[in-house]
Amino acid sequence: MAFDHPTAPSCSPPTWGLNVAEDHEATDCRPSICTPMAEVIREKLPGHDPSDDQSHLRRMSSRQRRHMRWKNAEQNVNFMSKSQLGKIMSEASWAERMVRSKCFEWFSGSLILFNCIFIGWHTQMLASHAIEQTNLNMDPIVKTSAEVLILQVGFTMCFLVELLVRWKAEGLTDFFRSSDVVWNILDIVCVLIGIVDASAEIAMLVNGLEEQTPLRGFTVMRVLRVVRIVRVVRVIRIMRFFRELRMMIFSTVNSLKSVVWVILFLFGLFYMFGVAFTSAVVSYLDTLEMRKQSESATLQLHFGTLDVSILTLYMAMSGGQNWHVYYDSLATMKGGEFWCLLYILYITFAMFAVVNIVTGVFVDTALQSSKNDREVVVQEELEQKHDYLRQLHQLFQAIDENSEGRITREVLQQAFKHETILAFFSHLKIDVPDATTLFDLLDFDQSGAIDLEEFLHGCYQLHGEATHLEAKMMQAEVRFMKENLVSLVEDMRKVHAQLLFLKRLP
Repeated sequence: MAFDHPTAPSCSPPTWGLNVAEDHEATDCRPSICTPMAEVIREKLPGHDPSDDQSHLRRMSSRQRRHMRWKNAEQNVNFMSKSQLGKIMSEASWAERMVRSKCFEWFSGSLILFNCIFIGWHTQMLASHAIEQTNLNMDPIVKTSAEVLILQVGFTMCFLVELLVRWKAEGLTDFFRSSDVVWNILDIVCVLIGIVDASAEIAMLVNGLEEQTPLRGFTVMRVLRVVRIVRVVRVIRIMRFFRELRMMIFSTVNSLKSVVWVILFLFGLFYMFGVAFTSAVVSYLDTLEMRKQSESATLQLHFGTLDVSILTLYMAMSGGQNWHVYYDSLATMKGGEFWCLLYILYITFAMFAVVNIVTGVFVDTALQSSKNDREVVVQEELEQKHDYLRQLHQLFQAIDENSEGRITREVLQQAFKHETILAFFSHLKIDVPDATTLFDLLDFDQSGAIDLEEFLHGCYQLHGEATHLEAKMMQAEVRFMKENLVSLVEDMRKVHAQLLFLKRLP
């Protein structure tokens, strides 16, 4: 008699993060876990046709595709392996490879620093020369020597070549559409300023023009020379390993919005108290005789008008003048005890409340800026991981007393008898009940010994508390095991029923 064979339980692994509904088939239209998340998001966006992106990619030339891959590698260099970067850079053009190289970054950064040093030296030399001519009762004449002009032209040509190479690597139009468009425009402006300045100097040197000529006296040319110092800011972007300096610069830039609100808040504070003190002084000095008295001179000097009172209050808070000077001035008024008390109240509120609040706002802005800087966050995370692995290596060496490069079960059990070893494990946030359990968790290949790679990898996976993702993965595994166990029990019941049926047959 024929009967149905039991269905073997499914042993396929669970699909992480995809909740399969009970009333849906397993072959529904749910996106695969291997589907890139960007494609899934684009399919969900209303009015977006994913085929547009595919057609755009097909229309791109091979050079444009290589350039797009290079740009992606440049923006996500911290998230790509060395083999991936090597493959992409091998397909890149000579300009793209040069711009991405460390030597080019060092060259650009060093060029900017040396140029800033040259500008400072040249400025100091001109100032010293002007002082010497003044001491000789001569009009100071600003004259650029031929040696200085040669250095200036050399720096200008180096900056021009560096700019053209980066422009070539970025592309003619992409140079102004990248995330560094502000820096790129700044570089163009600085190079143009250098070319104009150097050309004017060469023309005046060749034609023998003096400082008194109209071109030499042109104020804009002097301003352009000073503007070149902005190049020093670019070194923060190029020298990416200046992490602390980079954080300070970016935090300062991001705090400009907070500075505006702080200025408005402080102005309101100064305005409110300034009106009070100015009104009191005007009411007190209500006659000509009172205003001509020598005792009232300081009152008129510090609180005579509203704008002067605002400046006085700002100087009292910021340290521009000792606050007791203004206190003594208010004390000379009739009934000055009240105004002195109000002034002390202002100083107390400004120094102990306003200053601390403003400091807290700037500190919070700086912290948020560092968190939003992806390169800083990635660098800090990598440094923490390297430091943790270094401590694990030290722990491995402490347990492996014979320097055999491997830890056996007996050696680990012996090490757990030392309180220092247990304290080291606790410091690294590795909570294990005993040596046997830890050894079984770390001995992946079941060889009876733990090498350095197994120890580092296993302990790094064990440290810290369980994350939300790990908890969800554990729930999925338990659900997967439960479903298979239920299916197995049902199949065993069917087999048992069929065996009983066969047993009853004659």
